[in-house]
Amino acid sequence: MESKSLHWQQNRAIALEWSGAILGMSGSLIMSVNQPWSKWAWAIWLVSNLLLLFYALMRRSYGLITMQVFFTGTSMLGFYRWIIA
Repeated sequence: MESKSLHWQQNRAIALEWSGAILGMSGSLIMSVNQPWSKWAWAIWLVSNLLLLFYALMRRSYGLITMQVFFTGTSMLGFYRWIIA
């Protein structure tokens, strides 16, 4: 039973890591094309930051946790300034 639980946690960690990475790269690509819809990169980055934050929490990677908390804050500011305000 413990083996299945560990396997499930590893798969979840891999899914969080790769989903966060792919969304982060997608947000960068969307912003780099500088189109009117590029502002939505902020929303994509926000989701990416949260996924990678959960991944870092699972791995107890405190440097990555710190960075993702900061990036989440900047993504929230960007989302507010570009989309809401």
